[in-house]
Amino acid sequence: MKVLKSKRTDNTINLEIEISLDDLESKMDGAFKKVSKKASLPGFRKGKVPRKLFEREFGKEHIIQEAIYDSVNDTYKSAIDELKLKVIDYPKDVDIDEYKEGKTIKYRCNVDVEPEIKLKKYKGLKVEFKEKKASDDDLQKEIDVLVGMHATYESVERESKTDDIVRFHAKATIDDEPFELWSRENQASRLGVNNYGEQFDQELTGLQKDDKKSFTVTYPDDFKTAEVAGKTVAFDVDVQEVRERILPELTDELVKKIDKECETVKALKDKVKEDLDKRHETENKQQKEQVVFDALIEENNFELPQSMIDQEVNTSLMQFEYSIRQQGMDINQYMQITNKKEDDLRNDMKESSEKRLKIRKIFEAIVEKEKIKVEDSDLQAEIDSWNHETIKTIEDVEQSKTHDISLLKNNLIDQKVRDFVIDSAKIK
Repeated sequence: MKVLKSKRTDNTINLEIEISLDDLESKMDGAFKKVSKKASLPGFRKGKVPRKLFEREFGKEHIIQEAIYDSVNDTYKSAIDELKLKVIDYPKDVDIDEYKEGKTIKYRCNVDVEPEIKLKKYKGLKVEFKEKKASDDDLQKEIDVLVGMHATYESVERESKTDDIVRFHAKATIDDEPFELWSRENQASRLGVNNYGEQFDQELTGLQKDDKKSFTVTYPDDFKTAEVAGKTVAFDVDVQEVRERILPELTDELVKKIDKECETVKALKDKVKEDLDKRHETENKQQKEQVVFDALIEENNFELPQSMIDQEVNTSLMQFEYSIRQQGMDINQYMQITNKKEDDLRNDMKESSEKRLKIRKIFEAIVEKEKIKVEDSDLQAEIDSWNHETIKTIEDVEQSKTHDISLLKNNLIDQKVRDFVIDSAKIK
């Protein structure tokens, strides 16, 4: 095998490879065994026809074509190894010369490879980022939610308003056909929650017991109830009751019902404040990373092969399908509910997939340039942080069936390079 040409254009390598006579001849016996498996002649069992007789009866062309196919496969792999190419897809535009007895065979193909990263600026990136902190209003909203879980409702003789529960009989039709799902007696909905859509709640606001009203609601294409998405529903509503939401006073006694770990109002507020601060800390870290990594891509941007993007989108879609199944739903049900097709999901994932790939490739280049490594001490420190009952050492991880030492090393390398980029950034 000889590589006659290896020309790179962007992220595609154009190869021309020569198959030697020895390479081709070495494949002939194996090729004959493959093509003769189903061959039969009088006096011979299927697959047991001698080669000379097979060639005389069926011709040598089938053997030659199979041998060429095997030779192309093997020499292509050898060429990839020899050139140390990081191939990301099957070869394209394969063009094989016509076979001529006693002559070598040449073939050409194009193959997509991973992009070459030429690092520019990755240390000291200048970005602007303002951390969010929990305000008194944020704290009060959290407390209100907890208190609201213990709210009671009392029947009132007045017009309905936001947060009231309205109990009603309803007849719903779509194109003059009954819509059974929403045609029921004694339905109830809390105004402002928009169970039947924001417009529906607006139509019910201001009504009181014994009021009747007919109206239509046109639902957006992405409405959560798939049966009405993109459709207009006509309603005939008969209000049976308006119930007012009564919030209890926040006392030490109520606090004990809200959270068994807290004895006083102050203790509850302190705990909620601590949880809020932790949540903001996590969000700030994620958003700060995103700002810095966006700047990193901007400073070191490059084109990705479409096949590489497609593979990453495929992986993202598989992971999404798995997470959906964990929630007891399959992807088809999800698409029906969200009124989306698979192409829509792929388009939704494309931008994040491209960013993820670019960051990954830039990180690899930084690791190589900065010679970032994971030492045994790093591995052991991570293992210690697990506080695992049986896995205490690196050797334990290597022998474990549930942990992968290579994956652990890769994760630690990834965290190191992330910290390297973030710590060196100049954040205003």
